Amino acid sequence: MQLRRACMQIDPAFRPFLTFVTAQKRHNTKVFASNPKDADRSGNVPSGTVVDTTICHPKEFDFFLVSQGGLQGTSRPTHYKVLYDDNKFTPDQLQALTYRLCFTFARATRSVGLVTPAYYADLLAERGRNLLDGDDESSSETSSVASGPQAGMPTIHPSLSANMYFI
Repeated sequence: MQLRRACMQIDPAFRPFLTFVTAQKRHNTKVFASNPKDADRSGNVPSGTVVDTTICHPKEFDFFLVSQGGLQGTSRPTHYKVLYDDNKFTPDQLQALTYRLCFTFARATRSVGLVTPAYYADLLAERGRNLLDGDDESSSETSSVASGPQAGMPTIHPSLSANMYFI
């Protein structure tokens, strides 16, 4: 695995345990409470509801998680699928970790519908695409003429050049 080899190039003794999970929001699966008494005030299943039987793959490690209470309409769960797991998470451990991570998004005071690291990755990918295409809506000065591989990229202040930051 290339990621493991890259870690060993940093330090031969550095062998982190890795877990790869995909998150899918664009699907047609909806979850309903089997008993109306179990639904929240908007008629949706409560936040934190996990479905890991019946509609999931019988042999693969996947689950649906409703991490955000529905404000309007029917809540749509996120489908998580474990691709690789060195940590030997049990389903309950990974589901609890995933749900708790949904509360760590800095822009929200409640949980979000997608696990926070994936949410940040999506935001950064969109921002990078917009900067490279010259379509960054947050910038009033966009250049339509490309001048090399860094066209459209802003200059970063030297004190921030060695840091990771989110905007």
